[in-house]
Amino acid sequence: MPRIACVSRIDEFGDPAPDIAVFPEYTSEAGVMLAARLYPDTVIVAAIRQGRFNRGFLLHRGRNLVNYRKADSDGTTDGAGIPAEIPFAQIGDFAVAMLICKDVDVSDFLNATVARLRAANALYKVLCIPAYMGSWWFQGMDNPLPQFAGVTTALCNHPDREGRARSFIRDSGWRPLALQADREPIVATV
Repeated sequence: MPRIACVSRIDEFGDPAPDIAVFPEYTSEAGVMLAARLYPDTVIVAAIRQGRFNRGFLLHRGRNLVNYRKADSDGTTDGAGIPAEIPFAQIGDFAVAMLICKDVDVSDFLNATVARLRAANALYKVLCIPAYMGSWWFQGMDNPLPQFAGVTTALCNHPDREGRARSFIRDSGWRPLALQADREPIVATV
């Protein structure tokens, strides 16, 4: 069964390594690239600050499969606008897409990304969200959110954010597969 993990560091991967590992927004590029080298078969999803923007990385076997910079400004980095292509890749049985943090609030982009995942001919459809979110995001998340229906959602939030939202992995019916209690890594089998 496929495993999805939300981790802050490479030493949190566990054994066996997950099929998909989501790092939080503002993760170091060196750490993400080391994870990609050591675990080439794991799909690595992260958002790394590069200059004025946060760039999305969806890495597999040494290649970044998306060309995506965070669409919306968060007050720390600039927004680049909605990208021309949905940040999406199909890898074996997985269709994987990503949104960086508050891009989930850009409804046209969110809806197009989830629609692309739903339309994929893949056994597992996973939306990954590297984030640096406050606790007000995803409040009342025990209620199904229709915009995420039909896809597994993995949100990995930065552990150093004060008043932070907790990381989670939810199935396609929005049922919790893994919910973070504090700042520990979480893993779920899909």
